[in-house]
Amino acid sequence: MSDLPGQASQALAAAVAALGGTSRPGQQTMSDQVAASLDEGVHLLVQAGTGTGKSLGYLIPAMIWAVGSKQTALVATATLALQAQLAHKDIPIAARAVASVVGREPRTQILKGRSNYICLLRVRDQTGGEQDSLLGGAELVEAVRDSGSDATSSLGAEVIALREWADDQAKDGGLADRDDAPSHSPRAWAQVSVPVRECLGANVCPYGAECFVEEARARARQADLVVTNHALLAINAMHGGTALPEYGPVIIDEAHELVNRVTGAASSELSAQQIGRVSKRASAWLDDDLATELLEVADTFADALAEVAPGRITEPGSLAVEAAALVREVSRRAVSALATGSGQSSDPEQRQQAASAMKEIFEIAERMARLDEHDVVWLSAHDRFGRQLNVAPLSVAGLMRENVLEEHPTILTSATLTVGGAFESMAGSVGLRRADRIAAD
Repeated sequence: MSDLPGQASQALAAAVAALGGTSRPGQQTMSDQVAASLDEGVHLLVQAGTGTGKSLGYLIPAMIWAVGSKQTALVATATLALQAQLAHKDIPIAARAVASVVGREPRTQILKGRSNYICLLRVRDQTGGEQDSLLGGAELVEAVRDSGSDATSSLGAEVIALREWADDQAKDGGLADRDDAPSHSPRAWAQVSVPVRECLGANVCPYGAECFVEEARARARQADLVVTNHALLAINAMHGGTALPEYGPVIIDEAHELVNRVTGAASSELSAQQIGRVSKRASAWLDDDLATELLEVADTFADALAEVAPGRITEPGSLAVEAAALVREVSRRAVSALATGSGQSSDPEQRQQAASAMKEIFEIAERMARLDEHDVVWLSAHDRFGRQLNVAPLSVAGLMRENVLEEHPTILTSATLTVGGAFESMAGSVGLRRADRIAAD
């Protein structure tokens, strides 16, 4: 066994001294437990109440382990707020303390989902986000000039500021992370970012060599410690490890939120408005008959949902399931047609984005029409969004066990992990068996 517990204890003392604080027994105990878990490659559940100082309690042993093993340790949080706290406060303190013991500061990287970074294609080609039907590019500039101090002018000014900042970030080697951006509204950010489904991919995008997301991932591949979020951990698990770099152990902070966050990442919804919007976007590359059929399918889907009572759907013959099957069949043909590149428009980038959006419609409809026993499908009704069909996994335990727990020593920590003083409920919900773990409070 290595001297990881001893080194971690020494570094923790250095961190506490640098902060001008005093040793906390709970923090030292947690550091010892995390170090032992990393040394032995076993899973750990550790409940650390408020005031324990759990961030340093796991960061320091994880950093020392990563430097010594030349592997990457992963930390996953539920919230961006905790990510920011780790990045700006806890990680710098921990890294300096670790350097005093191992001789160098560990390399660290924050890694977020794609929509948290500016998209250079959207910025430089001046195409605004269609999901909000907003003005984009030159139209925004004209809006700023012509509209005085109204809402459109304010939006345009924000977008222009974000675009100028993105250019500076590209020149200076920054990552154009939303948390570091000039003040802006969500609508303005939508004009300069792109969801995963609309990304062309670095190999196709004309700005792929400069892509902020690709640069963040490249830095993560060289890091000793990577900090990400529960949702990206789940996406990585669902899609064959494409979202995160290769890593060894994973420490899941705010673990009481894990099931909800993973379930959210594995869930989808489908509405008639969504189908219609994507269909209109794709129409430039489809023949008139197929384009018309897609719009008719959107109307049929809306009519079917109007006849179904909100709640869970369990019958394969339900109107909602049959409507989803119809969407699946027509969108399948649209995906094939979009792959050929025929139609009235010759813009390959816009076509690929339309194809990606249509493929997402197909995949969601296929999952809903299948009515798999491991999924739950239900209809919801909202005053703002109208009716939509939803699908989510009944449990994420299998996903987590097969794609995370069986591959990586996993440490779950939070201020609240136990129910009635026992870890069983939490452990079972994420697929962690009693024989595979140790638990500490």
